[in-house]
Amino acid sequence: MSKYLEKMKELTLLLPENKTDYFKSMSVYNKANEEVKQALDKNAELLFINALNTDSNFQKKVLFYLKNINLFILLLLVLMFLSFVMYMVSSFMS
Repeated sequence: MSKYLEKMKELTLLLPENKTDYFKSMSVYNKANEEVKQALDKNAELLFINALNTDSNFQKKVLFYLKNINLFILLLLVLMFLSFVMYMVSSFMS
C-alpha cells in the first residue's frame, strides 16, 4: 500500500467520522497517473497533518459557538425571570 493511502487510513482511525474522506482519497489515488501518485506519496505526511489540523480547528470553532449559544440561552432565561418578577411586582402594586 502506498504511503499516502496509509496516512489517510491513519486519519480515518483517528477521526472515524471522516471515513468517506478516506474512500474519496483512495478513489483519487487509484485514478491518478504515476506522477500524481508519486507526488501524493511524497507529501503524504504533510497532507495528513494538514487534514488533522483542519479537523481540530473545526471542532474548536464548533465548541466555541456551542458555548456562546449556551450563554445566550442563559441570558434569555435570566431576562425572562426578571420580566416575570417585574410583572409580579407591578401587579401587586396595582
